[in-house]
Amino acid sequence: MLRRNHLVAAQPRRRPKADKRFERETPNDLWQIDATEVALASGEKAWVVDCLDDHARFLLCALACETPSGNAAWRCFTSAAAAHGLPRQLLSDNHLSFTGRLYGLTVAFERKLAAIGVELLNAAPAHPQTLGKLERFHRTLKEWLEDERPARDLAELQALLERFRAHYNEERPHQGIGDETPAERYQGSARAGLLEAPALAPGEEEPHYPPRAIVRAVAANGVFAFGGSHINIGTRFAGTRVRILEAGELVHVYYGAELVRSLAPDHARRYQRLGKRTRREVAITP
Repeated sequence: MLRRNHLVAAQPRRRPKADKRFERETPNDLWQIDATEVALASGEKAWVVDCLDDHARFLLCALACETPSGNAAWRCFTSAAAAHGLPRQLLSDNHLSFTGRLYGLTVAFERKLAAIGVELLNAAPAHPQTLGKLERFHRTLKEWLEDERPARDLAELQALLERFRAHYNEERPHQGIGDETPAERYQGSARAGLLEAPALAPGEEEPHYPPRAIVRAVAANGVFAFGGSHINIGTRFAGTRVRILEAGELVHVYYGAELVRSLAPDHARRYQRLGKRTRREVAITP
């Protein structure tokens, strides 16, 4: 009506913004961690703390718990790290289980991450879009749980979460990643990054590590010494320098930003061979 009566100036229609997705180029470069509330069969509330890979949307861990505490967050993160190695960065919101930065505090979760060299990033206050992948994932999770019989307790909820994780990662194509399953994208990208030998291009330097990093030289047979053990990472890393990060019983070996091997050393054996994965060892290998 205002336009018909020439009371406002006509404005050209704006072009819609392009729908651009922001994601990391490789798996394990950035993980996202968050928590969401669900209901048990009794009507009581429970929580799920979950961790997702930013690149592949791969569900690394989903943990059922009574409250989203710092201990639950750390259990979720270490469970994911035990199976898949350490990420370079971890993104969370500002809940006290993850960070105390809004209160002038440093919580245990932050201290533990800093001790193993993982950088914690936090979303801006009241800005859930930063964790948009996990927010959308929570909707998918709750829709799936609604189709199942409600869990009677945390143990049964955890069993449901493991079923869902297998379905979400391995069976359900994801539109946001070109209709691949998260497992296809996560494993394919991780393996592709390990097929090439770490030959240096002309003028390229060896990776630089932080001043206090634990660094070891790899011998011609692909073995280095650490913690009383001789650890084999393969001859393609012969002559390089690798960084060691310890997380509880786990030892993670990095060449630059690339995770080379993750293992729980068998202290009954001096030589930690490079072979098929066992219950005590997790290695990302082609």
